[in-house]
Amino acid sequence: MAAASYKMGQYQQAIAIYKTIYSQKVFTSQIFLNLGLAYKAMGNYQQALNWFHQVNTTTLPRVFNELAHTHLLLQHPDSTGYYLQRFAQSTSPNKAPANSMYTGMYYLYRGDWLIYQQQYEAALQSLQQAIIVFSGHFNDHNVRANPVQFTGNFTSYRLFDALFKKAATFDTLYKATHNETYLQAALQTYTSAIALLRFIEKSYDTDEAKLFLKNNNQQVYQNAVTVCLQLHALHPYKGYAQQAFVMAERNKASVMYSGIIQKGFRKLPGIDPALVQQERNIKYNLARLSIRSDQTQDSAALVSLANEKAGYEIQLAQVQHALEQNSLYYQLKYRETYPRPDSLQQYLGRQQAVISFYATGNTLNVFVITRSGFQQAGIDSFASMQPAITHWLTALQNSENGRRFKGAPWGQQLYRQLVKPLQALTGGATEWIIIPDNILYYLPFESLPAEAGAHSKTLLETTEISYQFSSRFIVAQAARKQHANTSLQTLAFAPFAQAGKRFPHPEYTFMQQLPASAQEIADLPGLSFTNQQATKEQFLQRLQQYPVVHLATHAIADTGNSAASFIAFYPQTQQPTQDALYLEELYGLNMEGTQLIIISACETGHGQLVNSEGVLSLTRGFAYAGCASMVNSLWKADDEATAAILHQFHIYLQRGYTKSKALRQAKLDYLHSNALYKTPNYWAHLILTGDNQPLVQVVTWYRWLLVIGAVVAVLLGIVYVKRRKKST
Repeated sequence: MAAASYKMGQYQQAIAIYKTIYSQKVFTSQIFLNLGLAYKAMGNYQQALNWFHQVNTTTLPRVFNELAHTHLLLQHPDSTGYYLQRFAQSTSPNKAPANSMYTGMYYLYRGDWLIYQQQYEAALQSLQQAIIVFSGHFNDHNVRANPVQFTGNFTSYRLFDALFKKAATFDTLYKATHNETYLQAALQTYTSAIALLRFIEKSYDTDEAKLFLKNNNQQVYQNAVTVCLQLHALHPYKGYAQQAFVMAERNKASVMYSGIIQKGFRKLPGIDPALVQQERNIKYNLARLSIRSDQTQDSAALVSLANEKAGYEIQLAQVQHALEQNSLYYQLKYRETYPRPDSLQQYLGRQQAVISFYATGNTLNVFVITRSGFQQAGIDSFASMQPAITHWLTALQNSENGRRFKGAPWGQQLYRQLVKPLQALTGGATEWIIIPDNILYYLPFESLPAEAGAHSKTLLETTEISYQFSSRFIVAQAARKQHANTSLQTLAFAPFAQAGKRFPHPEYTFMQQLPASAQEIADLPGLSFTNQQATKEQFLQRLQQYPVVHLATHAIADTGNSAASFIAFYPQTQQPTQDALYLEELYGLNMEGTQLIIISACETGHGQLVNSEGVLSLTRGFAYAGCASMVNSLWKADDEATAAILHQFHIYLQRGYTKSKALRQAKLDYLHSNALYKTPNYWAHLILTGDNQPLVQVVTWYRWLLVIGAVVAVLLGIVYVKRRKKST
């Protein structure tokens, strides 16, 4: 338990458990070592040294490595050299095998020490030796060589660490010498490190572990993209900008995409359906235990829940190991495919542009793909842009009646720094598919000015905008079979239309009335539940029967703990797990038949931001469950404005509009209506993410004409054949 806590970055928890073990006077040297490692990871280096010095160096000579590294972190290079030498002297056949993991750590820390002393060539040799030890199957001493295959072989995070440091050292050498071969070597090594990181990510059993891994390794992707773009500046026509795009996209929503795609692999021939069901049940139970843990204060109950959760996690690992015994499943799970810009062009219409952002330091990199081309540009003012975005979002989130919209100064800055460059890059394209990054995940682009001036139009009035998690979703959704509907059937819920209700949650104890929510779902074809009928039980029972789901209710987005985010249904049972749908429960739902979910609840697009994975929001949860597209709310907006817009949205969907066109037209209708308040804070909160295809196949007059013409031609042919037969 302590080791698992340490690996998840929960160092204080690990220390508490290790000290409990130490109090029993067992495994003392190993416990001292582990305590030192935990304190070192926390940055408390002096305390780490205190524990390391209590370790028996005869039985655990590896502590010399940790002493050396801690002194290096304290900028004591002489002490670092001394303890590295002590470890080297301890390595003999009787003490430490030459190819042990600890020998690898020696070479890794020695590489760090040499880098500190700016002995870069020697550092590369030491890091290469660490890579050879950690890999277990790679044995090339040439520092420009890297392992390329990881599937089926022993791998470790330490191998990634060595590859990353080696790549960064090549990068440093290039900056010092401007020798391009170092830049090429850096890119090749970063590519190897990223391939290993992706393999490790896929091998983890839980999304929690994958997200932790990802959140702590953003720098390798950023460095790789930066190196690609440096090479692009040197060689503009050799495809380095395209490679930078692929590098950035490898990191976008990778955990979610893997989870979705692996659901499809579980349908392969030879996969035991009982195993798949067992996996689903375990994940459901884990989600329920997480919810109970979040709502429990009793320490004894928390320990019990933690033990129960640990048991399920062991079972989950066993089930996933059993699934991987199917060789085809294993190959597909670890296969890596990423669309290049030229392969994406076939999925785009003449007026469409994919705009993918990727932040590296102070630069916001922009990749734009249209049907006819690919462009890349860097916006170097990202640091000054971020406060403007924050102020703009603050202004948007104030939608109280009579409050004047105060975002104009920030809007003009964002027009100059962001919108104007995008308009130039997209070459007049009027349909934008935006793949955001960093703070841009929270920004509704349609709210921004489309031109200079105090009374300028917004992008809503000039451009049709939708959002995607990554470019791979564009390819996957183009291949997804869509049912041709002649009319839409919607499953709708408005649990708080009539009155506010007490709610069984320790913090959110009352859900206010949403009087306009009944109007919002009124007259929709399909099945609607309001007030006491709008329960979570009804939602789960009916979910897979309708292509469109509309939830007009309350939602809570917990940015500190995304697992605590939930959607509220009518409090029928007065039990949190029965009356609220939590984010982690969504991951286990099957929504592959759902083509669109509309969640007009507050803050359904809000949540914890994980580097390049996106916002861990309820919207993401529905996408993870297999839903093709989502309309969600980015903040708590005006109830009546939301109801009016979504009512029109359904009308345009029924007419066969694409989803983004239907949402845009519904907002334009609101702007042209007699509504009193029309500033962006009243309409920009609703955004579309995901597949944009129309839900209704409208048979137009010219299609009918073609059908009638074809029928007439067939009938005339039959008459002609009969007449010829009679004449003969």
